[in-house]
Amino acid sequence: MKKWECKVCGYIHEGDEPPKECPVCGAGPEYFTEVVNQEAESADPKQAETTQADVKQVETGQAEPAADAPPPSGKAAAGSARKWECTVCGYIHEGDEPPKECPVCGAGPEYFKEIVEKEPKTLTEAALAPEGEKTKSAPGFLRRQVTKHHLHPIAVHTPNGVLPMALVFLAGAVFFSWTGLEAAAFFSLIFVLATMPFVLATGFIAWQDLYKGTVTKIFAVKIAASMIVCTALVALVVWRLVDPAVASSEGRWVYLTICFISVAAAGIAGHLGGKLVFGMRR
Repeated sequence: MKKWECKVCGYIHEGDEPPKECPVCGAGPEYFTEVVNQEAESADPKQAETTQADVKQVETGQAEPAADAPPPSGKAAAGSARKWECTVCGYIHEGDEPPKECPVCGAGPEYFKEIVEKEPKTLTEAALAPEGEKTKSAPGFLRRQVTKHHLHPIAVHTPNGVLPMALVFLAGAVFFSWTGLEAAAFFSLIFVLATMPFVLATGFIAWQDLYKGTVTKIFAVKIAASMIVCTALVALVVWRLVDPAVASSEGRWVYLTICFISVAAAGIAGHLGGKLVFGMRR
């Protein structure tokens, strides 16, 4: 089966023809180029004439493999780079061993599996496959919509966009005593706090379904940053409700600092999220 690579985002499509539209970036078929195995093309045609019978004899020990014969299907050729796939984020590493840490999601070498090219199973082999290999429990309808339509990246644009605006409004109120800006900052904080349950829920689903709920450093930091944002938002809103004049009181600098911390935490979470999404682009 042919493979086609999107020149815009790097998406790989398998099929006789390129797709009508890239499911990742929406590029048309004119932006796809066929992925050609250069090693296979440059190989000596005579070396590709080894029959299945010869391979079977070599594997069973009945015959010695020829010096110039290619290795059986599914086995890496001597000297060729082995490939390892991160089972958490899908990053592909080339080398004799898996990396000590995934450069995208931070997963350790135990989360890497070697990519071995295998011949497609016959209908008989597929029918005799264990039940665990035939079907896997699919997530529910709502969970599928979260990952299919990328609802978490959409949702996080609210805190990442509105929180910095609220900080600017609050800074204007603290430094220049503009009551209008203070009210705008307060209502902005309420709006962000109201959207946080949806942000956290979609983030949890994406973490479980796309990254198998793996707890690596990058995910631990993202979770901690999200908790800091939520805690800071609750503190800011409650404090403002208890003391409507907080922006002009003695505690205004502490109040402004808490708002700054929430913006910094949201920025860190957004940066790590972008690394997960775009870190696999090669």
